[in-house]
Amino acid sequence: MESYKYEEGSESLSRFLDKGPGVDAIFCAAGDIVAMGVMEEARKRGMAIPNDLSLIGYDDILAARLLNPSLTTVRQSFGEIASVAFDIVLEAIGGKLTKEEHVLLEPELIIRESA
Repeated sequence: MESYKYEEGSESLSRFLDKGPGVDAIFCAAGDIVAMGVMEEARKRGMAIPNDLSLIGYDDILAARLLNPSLTTVRQSFGEIASVAFDIVLEAIGGKLTKEEHVLLEPELIIRESA
């Protein structure tokens, strides 16, 4: 499993900005931790969030609401994911899973101050 790190956010923003101006919004699908790294690098470069750079993370970890500015993020219910996965596993074990099943779980956008 890939583990996304704080430093990757900082490094990614540096690479974007070093290629030229024009980046004014980032969605960190890699997670809130990576978004926090983006936020730090933006500050180091004198960028104000959200005025110069809008930022959205993914996961809605506790730290997201404690940041300044607080991080807009996407919340995906891990409890709901686990429950659906458990039900599918039970169906498979019981021989009741006869075809591939596609499940769509709607995430929730948590609007805070960074976007």
